[in-house]
Formats: sequence, structure tokens, C-alpha cells
Amino acid sequence: EWVLQTFPRDRAFTVELSVRRFPPPTLVLSTGGAAPTAAVSAGKARWTFSLNGAREYRWNDKKEQ
Repeated sequence: EWVLQTFPRDRAFTVELSVRRFPPPTLVLSTGGAAPTAAVSAGKARWTFSLNGAREYRWNDKKEQ
């Protein structure tokens, strides 16, 4: 499981991660944000999700599932 904690939390940012290093999940859970999940947008080389003000974001590594 991966956990991302972000600072600052009061602005809209997008996280972009390498598909090779971090296989894209189907769902990112967010704790304490505007929504309980963050939508994942996967491309060939990178995947992204937008931050929603949460304290932390969690997702499972597809290799572990």
C-alpha cells in the first residue's frame, strides 16, 4: 500500500506518477478531503489524480493485489 501526505492542503494540485514505478490503481482513497476518493486518469507513461484537500491519499500497488 502507498500513502501520500501533501502540504499545503488548501490548493488544487495534481499528482503525476510514473506507471513503471507506481502501477496505476483503480481507486485512490482520500482521508479528510472534499470527497472520499480521487479519480485516477491513467496514460501510457504516467498516471494522475487531483488533490481534494485530504490529509492523506492511499492506494494499493497492483503487484500486491
